[in-house]
Amino acid sequence: MKKLYKKMMVVMLMSLPLVAFSQKQYYLKTFDDTFSSDALGWYGDPFSDFTITLDTANGILDVVVKKEDPWSVFDKYMGNCWANSLVLDQSNRYMEFRVKSVGAAVTKPITVYPKWGRNDGCPAENKTYPNMSFTIPVADEWKIVFLTIPQSTGGSQNVIDTLTWWFAFELPNGTFQFDYIKLGNAAIPPTPTIDVVKDKNVLENAGPQMVTLTGISLPGRDFIDGLDITAEAKTEGIITDVTILDLGNGKIDYDEGTKTGTATLSFTPVNGMNGLSDSIIITLRDTIRGKMVRTGFKVTLLKAQALSDADDNVKVYPTEVSDVVNIELAEAVTGEVSVVDVVGNVVASQKLVAASTAKVDLSKAAAGMYLVKIAKGSEVVVRKVVKK
Repeated sequence: MKKLYKKMMVVMLMSLPLVAFSQKQYYLKTFDDTFSSDALGWYGDPFSDFTITLDTANGILDVVVKKEDPWSVFDKYMGNCWANSLVLDQSNRYMEFRVKSVGAAVTKPITVYPKWGRNDGCPAENKTYPNMSFTIPVADEWKIVFLTIPQSTGGSQNVIDTLTWWFAFELPNGTFQFDYIKLGNAAIPPTPTIDVVKDKNVLENAGPQMVTLTGISLPGRDFIDGLDITAEAKTEGIITDVTILDLGNGKIDYDEGTKTGTATLSFTPVNGMNGLSDSIIITLRDTIRGKMVRTGFKVTLLKAQALSDADDNVKVYPTEVSDVVNIELAEAVTGEVSVVDVVGNVVASQKLVAASTAKVDLSKAAAGMYLVKIAKGSEVVVRKVVKK
């Protein structure tokens, strides 16, 4: 779901492959307030070789470059001696934007200039600003680009840089879309978040366990592109098969309305290890901005109940089922068989009355992984099946 932004954008055209001023301005709220104002912004001019259109319904800026020269400059006027400028120190030297190349990938690096013209002071100092670059390797797909703005050299003050005049993109011919652009303080990378998971006590013979992880987010961001989640046991031999499940849409199920996501963690206790504990460590990593957070919880294994979990005593087959799953027990049991999905919803159940066999119909269940639970009072045995 795209945000509706009021946008203030710029393009500049000169006799070389650059683009000149237009007085029409749009205020883009995602920019850093330290230099964004009604007098500053990105400009666009409806010249034949460079057009810029604001899609107000979707909050998207369309930029079309049709220059005969290899490239044109899409840039922002940063300010001057009499207006706000972008001040970069050691905490906010960042730029972030979400971009798409329509119809064709851009594999040749696109240069970004922290200085296009003079910067720092009146008169300006003769500083040198290293350039940055990025590519758009896949056409027609949104890409979040995160860049660290290099420190300048050659001036009297290089730890702090005051950017005036132009901050520019060297765009090749083609059609581009920008969803947002952040500079300075607005682009400082956030630390990912995830809710704390409570410690758990589990029977040693309980079989595969599912834990829903909540509160996954990137504060201040509308998208979680590049966010990856992994899990592992701290030691070996007490808990096995620790993994984050991919339920068909990736490992993180993201809600664009709440700007938070959930994930499903699976693990299996090792039978015979009752009385022992282990920890599961969860790592949430932002692969775009380089930030990471870790959390974890303890799992303590309890002594198995009388309903034996041994393969000879409880058989559930086939493990890959298209319609009916069969259950065979070594002894007659009075209890219940239930089949639940990975988030805990019961999709089928059946009472057992002095029965040693059962059949559960899963023909109407959606494809995916399910847990078959055989319960006798407080005693539970769990088996995993996959619906094709």
